[in-house]
Amino acid sequence: MFQTILKASSEAIRLFCIPHAGAGPSAFRGWVSDLAPEIEAVLVELPGREGRFSDPAYVDMELLVRDFTDAVLPYVDDVQEFAFFGNSMGGLVSFEVLQAIKAQTGQEATHLFVSATGAPQLPCPLPPVASLSDCKLIQEICRRYDGIPAEILADQEFLAAVLGTIRADMQESVTERFRLVKWSSGRTRPARHSAWCCWTRTIFICRVPGSNWSRRFAILC
Repeated sequence: MFQTILKASSEAIRLFCIPHAGAGPSAFRGWVSDLAPEIEAVLVELPGREGRFSDPAYVDMELLVRDFTDAVLPYVDDVQEFAFFGNSMGGLVSFEVLQAIKAQTGQEATHLFVSATGAPQLPCPLPPVASLSDCKLIQEICRRYDGIPAEILADQEFLAAVLGTIRADMQESVTERFRLVKWSSGRTRPARHSAWCCWTRTIFICRVPGSNWSRRFAILC
């Protein structure tokens, strides 16, 4: 489930990176090598994508959180500090797993970083899409999130292969607790980010400039 970018320092902060719906560890490989020496990146590979393509994707949020928590506990027991970063769906998965870790062990992350993710206490702003036909599902995901790269859309055979994972990630049983932010057409919803402030005791930062999704994030300490 985890791909670790090892650091020489035994005191490195371990950063778990969870991608958006339908994506795998490659979503982060373009920038993890530029992280500071004191940060050790752990790329999360959920079933149904990339190296785990043949494994069935989760359609049950509670099962996903339970299995993820069980798998991640040994990775947080042997480090002084750890943090989570999640994009879109990955942001809420991060939140739920950190809640489970705290409930089971009392351990808390040093930071939680989320991008394109609305706060968990807010009502879901968008209707479910998992029951749509393949064609309409693709159209809706592209309209809402600009979430499928052009090269995948052009490869119909590969698109058909990955659509099952995308649909599973968008299942209502998984996403009914996800409060995703709609970024398409250049529109932002900064209020859905700022609502994260009630989950932090110290520092909260919310940035929503321009059109670059990577700059639309909240930091909870």
